[in-house]
Amino acid sequence: MLDIGFAEAIEQIIKWMPHERQTCLFSATVPPFVARLVKRYLRDPEWVSTLETTGNMRSVPSQIRQNFVNVAERDKLDALDKLVKEESDYDRVLVFRRMKITSDRLAESMQRRGYVAKALHGDLPQGERNRVLDDFRSGRIRFLIATNVAARGLDIDGVSHVLNYDLPDTPEEYVHRIGRTGRAGRAGTAISFVSEWDYEVFGAIKDRAGDGLVERDLGLYGTPAEPTPAANA
Repeated sequence: MLDIGFAEAIEQIIKWMPHERQTCLFSATVPPFVARLVKRYLRDPEWVSTLETTGNMRSVPSQIRQNFVNVAERDKLDALDKLVKEESDYDRVLVFRRMKITSDRLAESMQRRGYVAKALHGDLPQGERNRVLDDFRSGRIRFLIATNVAARGLDIDGVSHVLNYDLPDTPEEYVHRIGRTGRAGRAGTAISFVSEWDYEVFGAIKDRAGDGLVERDLGLYGTPAEPTPAANA
């Protein structure tokens, strides 16, 4: 809410609140701007984390299958086509892009190919955001293309797949994204596209994820290979 334009309204609300009060802040991640809010509005807060950690990285639930696909930037939409054609269980798919404009462009490109897809980002009016989310929850929209900011705080049951069309910037953000699937003990699948621009950040993600992140070859550039563990790729 703070990132998508409500910061000023929230600060006004805080000013009208009693000086003596209990303040709780809930956030899926704690980037620097959230840490600054903690220092500004909370006094000697207790930190409570609901996720286990493994080393420096939050653990990924075992029911989430993790794959990555090496694909050129220009071929990503064709790769998405192949993924959907190979499996029939893409019921409710959350697709991540870095920017609002690329989210809109991908939604339009997918619609031209016959997909029921919509974009979700901070430039949409609140009423339109609510309609898009309601349509995704109800199954009227199969593919929701969202930015990190727009997807923060969303609580949507039954997400079958998370697709990192654009990789996140950090391993922590990767775990946060893919945690949108595989909830309540259900199986889920997370697929990440790795393009020619992504090798450095993907190396950090792969180092942390270990053998749980497995390569998937779609045969875009020749005969498909057997899946190999990311650690050995």
